[in-house]
Amino acid sequence: MKYNCQFLCTLIIVTLFINFCTPSFSIAQLQKINTCEDHGGVDCAAGPTKYEMAKCSDGWQGADVPFYIACSNVILKIVETSIVLQSGEIITLKKRQNIFDAVKKYHAVIIQWTTRNTSPTVAKDVKIEMEVSRIEKLRLEGAAEIAAYGVENYTLSVDDFFRNPKPRYFNSALLKVNCKNCQ
Repeated sequence: MKYNCQFLCTLIIVTLFINFCTPSFSIAQLQKINTCEDHGGVDCAAGPTKYEMAKCSDGWQGADVPFYIACSNVILKIVETSIVLQSGEIITLKKRQNIFDAVKKYHAVIIQWTTRNTSPTVAKDVKIEMEVSRIEKLRLEGAAEIAAYGVENYTLSVDDFFRNPKPRYFNSALLKVNCKNCQ
């Protein structure tokens, strides 16, 4: 009986200690993270707060997002592929449409890829290349930088690509998107 009483007393003391000495949080409190989403996004040009957190575009400084994470990595995405005809008309291609078939069908003069910066930081030294073989890469023409959340078009001349110095025949090519501060 003495053992059971001692065990019961210890259990009560531990329970009281846990209840009164540890802070209580609701699940909603633990999941709440302050971001700049409702404050116009992150303002990387403003620099970090004194606590190394990101500042928001409207001046709010209560975000829980580290500045170096929010403002150092850039993510670029190809959002649209289109061809430009000799008349200047632009035809947007469907997601799975074969670019090379469309170029031949419409007698396009330029292939154009619209690229979006999905980050609050300027993408620097942007390079987009089309790898047509292990040894041959063609660099697309376009801006060297893409503004934060900005969009730019990158192009490839059909004449240069298909006809000079010799005609090319293939079904696929790999498009590589990169920048100096990309992930």
